[in-house]
Amino acid sequence: MSKQLETLSVGSLVIDVINGQEKVGGASANAAVDLKMLGAQSTLLTALSNEPVAVDYQNYLNTLGVAVYGLSDKLAQLPRCVIEMGSDGKEIGYDWQANGVEDLFQVSEVDAQLVTKFPLVYLAICEHIFAGKIAKTVNLDQILAYNPGSRVFEAHDLFKEVQQRANYIFLNEAEYGHLVAEGFVQEPSDLIIKHDQVAIITAGKRETTLVSATETVRVHPEHVTAIDETGAGDSFASAFLWARMKGYPFESCIRIGNLLASFVVQQVGCQVDAGTTAKFMNEANKRGLL
Repeated sequence: MSKQLETLSVGSLVIDVINGQEKVGGASANAAVDLKMLGAQSTLLTALSNEPVAVDYQNYLNTLGVAVYGLSDKLAQLPRCVIEMGSDGKEIGYDWQANGVEDLFQVSEVDAQLVTKFPLVYLAICEHIFAGKIAKTVNLDQILAYNPGSRVFEAHDLFKEVQQRANYIFLNEAEYGHLVAEGFVQEPSDLIIKHDQVAIITAGKRETTLVSATETVRVHPEHVTAIDETGAGDSFASAFLWARMKGYPFESCIRIGNLLASFVVQQVGCQVDAGTTAKFMNEANKRGLL
């Protein structure tokens, strides 16, 4: 794609509390910021709140150049994700405080005029029923990317409703392993049910596996010392999609995704900033990835 990529990320704004430190987060917001920092035109469709921290968060996104559209109703509070990280950067404690966000997404209607404006629509851990409504709205001229995240452990029929329409499906090894254990799939290729689908399964320090209707690609990740693995998958998916929409082959897209994720896990917090993006771009260019 030669012109600037226009993207719509759909999902929740979240306040991450990581070892007592408040950080802005939420998979869809992380993706919206990462895509903007990579140079895409980035829009976020999410639930908003009038609480001061939520207003500050929205203003921060606007300052970065991320356009924010809210659902018709507002929450009393944004959801919170309280995370305890160990010294190795791995999660050892987790408390999800939804604060009504899932109910709001479930009853909200989709603005088709908004959704169909974007070449790429990315559902990032979006509530199942709303994700299904988005998937039915997206037309054949658009690209639909789907990262169900922890929602893959919920209703499989709702997951399948979106999965069968998605062009790109992102899972980590725990999410994929759950689908195998439940008999939903037996191998990665079972996720591919139409010719234009691609499934990408990340596996931490083990190789990333990509399957399409015609090929399987495996790439080893970057080896870095992580201090906070929160948001690594979001950065991987954002960079992968950005590279793919710019025409890079699958292996390069995986390497680009792995590289951005490797920078993110070396900081506390999920979203890249200008400094991190500059380091990533410099390293990617040095390696001949861009």
